[in-house]
Amino acid sequence: MGPYGRTENGLLIQPVIPFKLNENWNLITRTIVPVIYEPQVSPSQGSDFGLGNINPQFFLSPARSGQIIWGGGPQLWLPTATSKSLGINKFGGGPAVVALTKRGHWLVGTLVGNVWAGTGGTHYNQMTITPLVFYNMQKGWYVMYVANMTANWVGSANDRWTVPLVLARKMRRRLQLKMRRKTSLRIRSACRSRTTPFSMWGRMDGQRMECSSSLLFHSS
Repeated sequence: MGPYGRTENGLLIQPVIPFKLNENWNLITRTIVPVIYEPQVSPSQGSDFGLGNINPQFFLSPARSGQIIWGGGPQLWLPTATSKSLGINKFGGGPAVVALTKRGHWLVGTLVGNVWAGTGGTHYNQMTITPLVFYNMQKGWYVMYVANMTANWVGSANDRWTVPLVLARKMRRRLQLKMRRKTSLRIRSACRSRTTPFSMWGRMDGQRMECSSSLLFHSS
């Protein structure tokens, strides 16, 4: 990013906690806590590190679902950024919905939401689309991939969408994910959005889950 072509790194901490409301409905909370490092982008602006805007989400979901598991509800945008370069400190919110379905070894779905925050010259209006692919393998092992696609509605038409890409290669009967660097798909022009693809592999053993995760950092 910037004239120096340096990398901005972002870590997204996303705890998901379900609550049983009654026999018919569950409430699922997901809170996104971004920790961001922004490098020096000009001689007059140094590097910065800190907390971005925390984004709590609340999904009301039926306790008894069919082939499609779904949920929806509000999300909030909190003014928690530790500096102006790491976020927009305005209160805001918007809707969020999620839908999942299981077919054999596959669990696929998507999460869609939009957040509005602030008014006037300093405001935020962004849609996030998060596809999810989860594949169950033998002996309790699984592979999961999630990528955040964003649309910045306050940006110009040539600088609006960011779609992360990940390359995968199968070698010697083992799945090897080659994710040394995340590349954003440029749609009409360069995009500058803090999106972080996320992959996870792990093993489920009874009630205990062991997993290892890796984060891909945005590079502009």
